[in-house]
Amino acid sequence: MAYGDRVTTFEDSEKESEYGYVRKDMKHWPLIAPLSSYGRGRDEPGPRYNNFIGGSNLTDVIITGKNGTINGQGQVWWDKFHAKELKFIRGHLLELLYSDNIIISNVTFVNAPYWNLHPTYCTNVTISGVTIPAPVNSPNTDGIGPESSSRVKVEDCYIISSDDCVAVKSGWDEYDISEMSDDICDVRAEDSVAINTESGIRVKTLGAIAGVLLSNELVAAALFTHAINHKQ
Repeated sequence: MAYGDRVTTFEDSEKESEYGYVRKDMKHWPLIAPLSSYGRGRDEPGPRYNNFIGGSNLTDVIITGKNGTINGQGQVWWDKFHAKELKFIRGHLLELLYSDNIIISNVTFVNAPYWNLHPTYCTNVTISGVTIPAPVNSPNTDGIGPESSSRVKVEDCYIISSDDCVAVKSGWDEYDISEMSDDICDVRAEDSVAINTESGIRVKTLGAIAGVLLSNELVAAALFTHAINHKQ
């Protein structure tokens, strides 16, 4: 977990199972508080399991590599979720909070316990050249989910998901009502490919929507709902 107002850089990432024996034992996995705009965990009440990679109140964050791989070892989490053995909500593969000037590029993210990329309460976020090949039977492994954030750009990404590939979100409350907390503004997605997803692009909010640009998007085999889904 990274905190503070400083430059944080990860290059040529190959983060995997150095401490896999700890990561797979839920008794040793730390808990963190729910997001302030949630009030409680989404799947279960109370706190949530910590994220695989996380940071708060950061400036000038760069996560990049020559298509290096960050492996969240999600299978054990998926199995326990399906078996209803988890006491708390799963952590995300990468979550950044209250941060500014974020670049995530040329990295492959695999086996997310829950959502893959979750910038929340952030500004000036660029996600480029990212590959997310989530198994189509993995539960709720959304690709990219900027939440309550502004000036977000997603481009040249390749995402496979059984849930949402790119879901622009705005909060949730403890009464199981989502997208009620904030507005959606200045979000841009272009030159991306979405395959086997419930919604290729989903914009969810009951607040205002402004400055959302979709350009040159390819959505293949969208399941259940719509390729571009605006929920308001």
